[in-house]
Amino acid sequence: MKLNSRGHQKYTLLLLVLCVVLALFALKDSWLFAEETIPQQNKAVFETSKTEGFKLTKKAIQTIGVAIKPIVINSEITLPKDALVHSLDQIAVYRLRNSWFKLVTIEVIRESGSQVIVRSLELKSGDQVVIQGAALLRVSEMDAFGGGE
Repeated sequence: MKLNSRGHQKYTLLLLVLCVVLALFALKDSWLFAEETIPQQNKAVFETSKTEGFKLTKKAIQTIGVAIKPIVINSEITLPKDALVHSLDQIAVYRLRNSWFKLVTIEVIRESGSQVIVRSLELKSGDQVVIQGAALLRVSEMDAFGGGE
């Protein structure tokens, strides 16, 4: 079959349209057709604040096995060594205040067996300190804030 110039143009246009349709079909799941999505919140961490810290769901607190100890500042703060979080050149603990977990630096005054006596300007009476589950809290925090040391 011999095509004239007009027929050749129609044939070329048809091929071009077919190629575009095939390309769009192949790309249907790519960026061209991707739905605008809202990032899913971390299921354990449901709220974050650079100044306050992060909040965990009750289920996450239970799953991680978080145990806390209330702080009274007018006495020595005695904690198990497992409560300490070593990060670069600092030692810290997780403080719980108004449902917010926050890593706060502490100073170890002395050690006694499996316990440490600490002080911190960032702890006040009424605060609670995580004494169990700190390592998994650190992982949750790093995941929520996107990185860490």
